[in-house]
Amino acid sequence: MGELKLAEELKQLALMEEIDLRSCGLGVKSESALMEALGSCQQMEDISLAENTFSEPFLMKFAQRLPHFRLLRKLDLKLCGISDSVCKSLAEALGCCQNLEEITLSWNIIGDDGSCSLSYSLKQMRRLKKLDLEKNQIKMKGAEAMAQALSVCLWIKLVGQSNNKGDGREAAQRKCKAQLLNRL
Repeated sequence: MGELKLAEELKQLALMEEIDLRSCGLGVKSESALMEALGSCQQMEDISLAENTFSEPFLMKFAQRLPHFRLLRKLDLKLCGISDSVCKSLAEALGCCQNLEEITLSWNIIGDDGSCSLSYSLKQMRRLKKLDLEKNQIKMKGAEAMAQALSVCLWIKLVGQSNNKGDGREAAQRKCKAQLLNRL
């Protein structure tokens, strides 16, 4: 879909509640049109931009825009190239999204710093039930921070952290699993 056509169609749907642009081949050429279009869709409850290749500046701007989606319940950014620095910005912004129930950040390049930032923000996301961080680069420090956050964030029921890279991650992932199993 052409960048301008996407922007025009989304502008017409200002009351749209759900957008699924998973695997649409979006990338650098469509970023400005997509950002403009998303600016007019503030009633969003479900956003999926998964499996598209975006630049870091776009992802940072998207993170800054997230607090405007006050009704957002689900966010899927699987395989979007999210780094630690983008994850830090996302973590700050996601703390303002009080209705979030599900966040998918799997198959990105999030490491310990991003995981630590996200774990700090979890305390603000009182409705969050599911967080998927599978297949990232989270090591022991990031997994430990997540386990510690889960010890106080009792409302979270599922955290996917499997298949991350790094020494010692298994022990921290077991702590996360134990935290979750104690809630059942």
